Amino acid sequence: MLKTLSDTFHIAVWTSGKLKNNKPIIDRIYDDFYFTWCQENCQISGYGPNQIISKPLEKIFHEYPQFNLANTIILDDSPAKVHKNNKSNAIFIPTFSVSDPNAVNDNALMCVVKYLQQFVYEDPTDVCKFLEINPFSEQKDSVAEQKKKMFLVTQQSEKDNVILDRWKNNH
Repeated sequence: MLKTLSDTFHIAVWTSGKLKNNKPIIDRIYDDFYFTWCQENCQISGYGPNQIISKPLEKIFHEYPQFNLANTIILDDSPAKVHKNNKSNAIFIPTFSVSDPNAVNDNALMCVVKYLQQFVYEDPTDVCKFLEINPFSEQKDSVAEQKKKMFLVTQQSEKDNVILDRWKNNH
């Protein structure tokens, strides 16, 4: 799934967890993230139970000037962790938990892939406007149906490949 997205998008990880706890998991998921940030890169205010951790995109824009509000999407399961100034760049998905009895049926990330493929097809110049006009909503397709759709999407025409290549090269 990440390989499909990485053909078109730069994919990075920004977790609010500590690097020592998350690095083994991140390394097993995918080996070609554009960058990996952890709690050390978050904005932290307050202490103990009043601690607030957020991920202001401005930090990314400062470190990686090729990214900006018009071309960056943050995917998170916690609206509280997406900095207040970046809500219009966010896609929120349900929290995944392996202890959830329905975890085996979780298809949120596959729905995001489908949504992002629509995004690429429409080739918007501003992600905020696209997200506002086309709000993300998790589809209720079964996992099998999502996999079937993913297979069909990967069987793209040459024209679609040109559009995807042009989008990645221009953004």
